Formats: sequence, C-alpha cells, structure tokens
Amino acid sequence: MEKLEKYITYKLPEAYISFLSFIKQNFIDGLINDYIYIYLDEDVLIERNETFEMKEYLPSYIGIGNDSGGCEIIISLTEENSKIYYTSHGAYFEDSLDIVAENFQDWIDKKFSLDIIRPKVKRVFSIEESERIKRNEQLSLLHIEMARLKKKKENQMIPLKDYILQKRKIEENIKQYTRD
Repeated sequence: MEKLEKYITYKLPEAYISFLSFIKQNFIDGLINDYIYIYLDEDVLIERNETFEMKEYLPSYIGIGNDSGGCEIIISLTEENSKIYYTSHGAYFEDSLDIVAENFQDWIDKKFSLDIIRPKVKRVFSIEESERIKRNEQLSLLHIEMARLKKKKENQMIPLKDYILQKRKIEENIKQYTRD
C-alpha cells in the first residue's frame, strides 16, 4: 500500500490494514453483502478518492468502500479517530459525515450495518454543491457498473462484443459527467 500512502500523504492506520486483511480472507472481491463493496485494490482506492476529490474536501479521510447506491464509506487517516463514517457521494464535509461504527471491530460485530449511530447535524448545500453531489453520485454508479462489467468479462459471463459495446457506453457516460 506504499503507492496509496504516497498519494494520500498519510500512513494508513494499522486498524485499517488489519481490516483489509480480514476482508480479503473472508469475502470475495470486497463484496461484503448485496450492497456493501470495500475497495481492496490500491489503484481502485486511489481512483475512487481522486474521482470524489477527497484530498480537497476531506484531506485527513479516505473513502474505503460504498453502498452500491450513492453513498461512500469513509475512515479518518488519524490514529486517534477510528470511527467508520457514511455519507452521500459528493457530500464531503466533516459536518455531513454520519458515524456508523466506533471502530472496525464494532462494524464487523454489527455485520457491517450502515445504520447511523450518531448523526451529525446536516448542513444545507448550495445549488452548486448539490449539483456536484448529484454528479459524483452518478459517476460512482457508473464506476460500479464498469467494475461489475469487468468482473463479468473476467468470469467469461458476457460475450466480448457485448462487453465492448457496454464498456464504450459506460465510458461515454463517464466522460459526459466529468465534462459537465
């Protein structure tokens, strides 16, 4: 994870590294259940956090997964803060983070529940912020769709021609959202 640490300019918390090891040993491809997806690959972690501009909006946090529906699972990069947070894609402000677990073990014990245990006061977003949030939610869904399509191809569950056509369509949609 040296590449990731260089990108985020923080040393990854030991609790997170242990958590990743647990996920890799107990779940296939980071899919925890029908909707929670944990980013296992270093390049995916960098890409996801770059796409959502985490360094700009929450520089001492990192997105570690998503709920396959427009929300990100986030942790702090500081050792003294071991909480698991949950927020809408693009709503990357400390006052928009909801706490779902006090630490990784707590989250595992709760069977990865995303039930909010201590909601923060929600802030009101400007029109520009709301539009950015919606755009980032759509981008997230497109990236999830692309990852699933690649898995189908890897598992030979889709003809090559269909894969190429679907991939082009998703890439065009991604370009549209990144241009806007």
